[in-house]
Amino acid sequence: PTSPPIAPSVRPTDSPSVSPTLSIAPTDVPSTNPTGSSSPSISIFPTHSPTLSHYPTMAGYSYVRPKRNDLRFVPWNKLGRSMQLAASDQLRYTKETWDVMGSNPIENLRWSDLSDEQKDAASEL
Repeated sequence: PTSPPIAPSVRPTDSPSVSPTLSIAPTDVPSTNPTGSSSPSISIFPTHSPTLSHYPTMAGYSYVRPKRNDLRFVPWNKLGRSMQLAASDQLRYTKETWDVMGSNPIENLRWSDLSDEQKDAASEL
């Protein structure tokens, strides 16, 4: 059953004469008529693919590098006696493992894996 055609009216009616076609959901097919806006519009709906924008995506402030100690190598025979003891007693360094980086197994551990005594010795170094 079809409804009879509605005659145009100059006065407002209680129901629309034409079904709305406007949709705010994204479509997979581009429209034939471009929009009047040249700036990108913001949508609360996700898109099917990433979009490109000429707007910056980085934070509006500069990066400030945190303070840190620069690493410097000091050969075993140039370390003071207290440093050699801290390295050998708790961290199991020898002259050979100290002078060849990566040769002491303790260097493969995370800080959280060290005992309190080992952390103290490492901090002293």
